[in-house]
Amino acid sequence: MSGTTQIFPPQHQTRQPGTETEMRPHPEIESPLYKPAGKLTGKAVVITGGGSGIGHAAAVGMFYLTKAALPHLKEGAAIINTASVTAYEGNPTLIDYSASKGAVVAFTRALAKNLAAKGIRVNAVAPGPVWTPLIPSTFAAEDTATFGADTPMKRPGQPSELAAAYVFLAGGDSTYMTGQTLHINGGKIVNG
Repeated sequence: MSGTTQIFPPQHQTRQPGTETEMRPHPEIESPLYKPAGKLTGKAVVITGGGSGIGHAAAVGMFYLTKAALPHLKEGAAIINTASVTAYEGNPTLIDYSASKGAVVAFTRALAKNLAAKGIRVNAVAPGPVWTPLIPSTFAAEDTATFGADTPMKRPGQPSELAAAYVFLAGGDSTYMTGQTLHINGGKIVNG
């Protein structure tokens, strides 16, 4: 890509979703700067749709996972879905992925309206490019070298940079939010 700065050494893994130990550099899963504050003590939270490094998704679909979890969720619980920036801006080579993440946004909004009367909040996080093992296992080596360089911050995010958003949505600081999506994408402006 002309005009794009190399961020990582070119690399490719032949198996999916890839492994952290083979990545250079390793993704930052836990930030040494993060200070836990017990915000999730006594909370029930369901987080769906994350890939490796952000949160491992179950084989069961989002709809069926939510349906199975609902009988166990009480007032004050939170469901957090993982969408993607591609739901808002599209991606010409990831059409199926973009469409499925768009469905996550619609599911989040509809379920939030359905569960609001029960005191269960439903929100989403829509990450932009994040450095996880899925990247070197699905991108060509030369594309991993510039992964995330097209964001205003000129780099991909680290999994640790998304964690606080999930804690915020799950904890008591976001009790007046439901049906919303937090965009953690390196500064890309999206509509929605």
